[in-house]
Amino acid sequence: MGHLLPHDCIVAEDQAVSGLGSTSNAFAARYDPETNFTLFHPETEGEAGPRGQGSGVFLRIAPDTDLSDAIAEVARAAGIANARIHGVGSICEPHFAQTGRIATPITEVRIDQGDIRDGAVSLAVSYVDTDWRIHSGRLVSGKNPVGVTFEVLIEDLGVASP
Repeated sequence: MGHLLPHDCIVAEDQAVSGLGSTSNAFAARYDPETNFTLFHPETEGEAGPRGQGSGVFLRIAPDTDLSDAIAEVARAAGIANARIHGVGSICEPHFAQTGRIATPITEVRIDQGDIRDGAVSLAVSYVDTDWRIHSGRLVSGKNPVGVTFEVLIEDLGVASP
């Protein structure tokens, strides 16, 4: 429940959940002086190197950095051309391909479907606004700056795109 306040949240009913994990990488909660919040930061144990021992990269994206551009840059540097993207974080006034910019304060979004195909990043996200309306859509690359933080897992598929 990293982007929710766990002591203030109530789960309405039981839910089945699934997840991904790593034996050499983790997100650790640490104080961040830039934002004055305790945030998740990726950490690697042992001699595994920045990609750990697995087939992916854990990534924290800082404020005012474009989400898609940051993911593309890190994937390129790690030699990843095809991947699934998983993540949650905040964006300032999300800009969707279908509906344009949504005038809203910083909002928490989750990546519903994220992909890298031949180096190109595509992110479909959802969020609930302050009036309880759900917004979903594909983000426009280069127009979605991170608000406070965004945590991402780039899951390397290691295959050519279909």
